[in-house]
Amino acid sequence: MRIEDGLYEEVITEPDAGTKGADETRSTIAVQLCARLTDAQYVRERSRHRAYVRVPMDGVGALLAVRSRDMRAWLARAYYQAEGRVPPRASLEDALATIEGMALYGNDTTDADVAVRVAGDEDTIDLDLGDDKWRMARVTRDGWRVCSHVEGARYFRRAPGMLTLPKPGGGGSLTALHDYLRVDDEGWALLASWLIAALRPQGPYPVLCLTGEAGAAKTTSARMLRALIDPSTVETTGSLREPRDAMIAADASHVIALDNLSRLDDEMSDVLCRLATGGGYRARALYTDGDEHIIAATRPVIVTSIGDVVRRGDLLDRTLAVRLHAIPGSERRTERALWAAFERDRPCILGGLLDAMCVAMRRHRETADAAQRLPRLADPYLYALAAEPMLGVPCGTIARAWTRTRADAHAVALEHSVAEAVRKLHGEQVEWSGTATELLCLLAADTYTNESTRRSRDWPSDATRLSGALRRLMPSLRTVGIEVEIGDRTGRDRRRIVHIRTCLIEDTDGVGVAASAASAASAAQGKGRNGEVSGLPSADAERSAADAESGGGPRQRPQDRAQTDAADAADAELAYSRGPQNSLGAVL
Repeated sequence: MRIEDGLYEEVITEPDAGTKGADETRSTIAVQLCARLTDAQYVRERSRHRAYVRVPMDGVGALLAVRSRDMRAWLARAYYQAEGRVPPRASLEDALATIEGMALYGNDTTDADVAVRVAGDEDTIDLDLGDDKWRMARVTRDGWRVCSHVEGARYFRRAPGMLTLPKPGGGGSLTALHDYLRVDDEGWALLASWLIAALRPQGPYPVLCLTGEAGAAKTTSARMLRALIDPSTVETTGSLREPRDAMIAADASHVIALDNLSRLDDEMSDVLCRLATGGGYRARALYTDGDEHIIAATRPVIVTSIGDVVRRGDLLDRTLAVRLHAIPGSERRTERALWAAFERDRPCILGGLLDAMCVAMRRHRETADAAQRLPRLADPYLYALAAEPMLGVPCGTIARAWTRTRADAHAVALEHSVAEAVRKLHGEQVEWSGTATELLCLLAADTYTNESTRRSRDWPSDATRLSGALRRLMPSLRTVGIEVEIGDRTGRDRRRIVHIRTCLIEDTDGVGVAASAASAASAAQGKGRNGEVSGLPSADAERSAADAESGGGPRQRPQDRAQTDAADAADAELAYSRGPQNSLGAVL
């Protein structure tokens, strides 16, 4: 329309021939781009309704997210090789939109779970090697082998920054990693427990907290542990600013490493709890009014710090705390020498980890049946207990290490200002009942606290926060004989009554020891082919049974352990010669 002399006059124009031709060209090129995927496989991710395409790349099947930079680059390259020219940006966008629709709603689309680095179930665990050949290590009860993603019918996505794992080496041992870490037998048992748990495709996962003085190689240890499961260009990061950052990191990595933390506030403690046992994040998708962006993840986490930054009771329940010893100056090595040695050993260490996982998968059920008492995070504990014969520690070390770390966690929790005030109150009044408001006023008296405590960040500012602190401290207070019960709201005024009374001290000693001893006895009796048991030569099985009876022995020196490992390797040479891709001949 146009306005002329105050009147509206309708102007009818013919479409511009040049514009029409440009639209046809744009559409034609988009169709040609879609035709590049004639032999591709369309994949729809079940959980998040995302579109992927498995395209042929250098003779292998590469899985690319439709809306990723890699997919855009692959399409542009394929069009240029076929047509000898660059596709217009508009045509590329039209083609991607069409491909996304075909992947999400096509009749020939494959519905699948798309994982990052680790996938599987109780019978099969797959570890993506992250290489250009799109290979993975498949672990079962009977051994492990390296195969392609297509052969194993598994779908892995590659996030930016993901690095390649080496091809696992046969005949290796996970105990070789112990020589790179400054920990005692119980500390090593906890580190190995975390590694076994991190290789599982489903949570819960324990949070590994590495502490020690400056120069105890906390950061280096965290980098080495991550390098065996999920190496990345960003090996460690600092404290995450908000929950959204944590969930974005969990969406792109299987392992999250937080380095050199000075404190963990309540919000970040809650985030780490959700990552350990499962959590998610929801937000409005960008440039939309109603669409949501959803991230749900359960991830293994490493935290390093000089002091004890994990202080919340709920997070302590999910934490394996390991204190690293200082490295004497005479034993220090340069970064280049240390990492060169580690890279030489990494394939065999990774192979040893897969061997240990095979044994854990094979013996997990019988270990669970023999267990008398289980700690929180029972699944990772049972897998570690089942793999104990492969960890190079005396039988019962796993149980003792988990018991000690739980006792240490309770001790840290009891250092909370509220716990100290309640213990003082209980010392004067064996039993007490009243509302949370009355209890807060009572504990704020100079008899139980001082001015600096009441001004501290930990001290609750109202009755609601006091109730929350008491709920988190209940398990730890029971270990010192104090029972705190917060009742339901009753009466006309709907008051909630808090009861503090004496209880039997909760016994945390010996958790799983019976299971460990029974597991070792079962290993000593259930010999397989070539006189071997669950990946151990018969001599090791007999030594494990003897350790179970004697309660274990002292830690071997590295030189003695090297000789023992060499002897064990010689004994197991026949079993390990069954094939280059399966070093677990003992379980076959």
